[in-house]
Amino acid sequence: PRTRALTEIRYTDYDYKGTGPGLDNAEQRYLVGLTWDLAASTSGTVKLGWMTKDFDNPALKDYSGANIEGAVRWAPLTYSVLDFAVRRGAVDSTGTGFFSVDTTFAASWSHRWRDYLASRVVFSHVDADFQGSSRKDKLDSISIGGYFDVRRWLRLGAEVSHQRRDSTDGPFDFSRNVVLFTVGLTL
Repeated sequence: PRTRALTEIRYTDYDYKGTGPGLDNAEQRYLVGLTWDLAASTSGTVKLGWMTKDFDNPALKDYSGANIEGAVRWAPLTYSVLDFAVRRGAVDSTGTGFFSVDTTFAASWSHRWRDYLASRVVFSHVDADFQGSSRKDKLDSISIGGYFDVRRWLRLGAEVSHQRRDSTDGPFDFSRNVVLFTVGLTL
């Protein structure tokens, strides 16, 4: 069938070696959703559910909350693809607080102009709410890239991206531009 219902139970054990009880935790996700494939041009998966984070350290507050994961692909032409993604859930600490609850939205457009020439545009937005801290961040990113297949096995690329983070903790604000050149080899 082109549309299917699904259930997912996921268990992850985070064990940070050498840190004592620190941020060690067990994470459970309970999800239900749909996956579909319509007319060979639209496909996607959407899952909704609940997640928990149980910390080994009794001084840290456990987490329980909604969890959303979704991805949709629309390919109006065989050489042009739009992807959309959404995610909401807890993410282990990156140095502030003991974890964050992130809400992420992303969209990308990939287009093949010729057999040897392609481009990609990507936009993403993340709202991060750090638990165990009063810090909240908003991170926006956009990138534009072009890729040239010199040979069947050799691809050259160039990307330009702009990122901006607004944080309730001023020293973490930033705005930056990045230029990236890539070489891809296929064996």
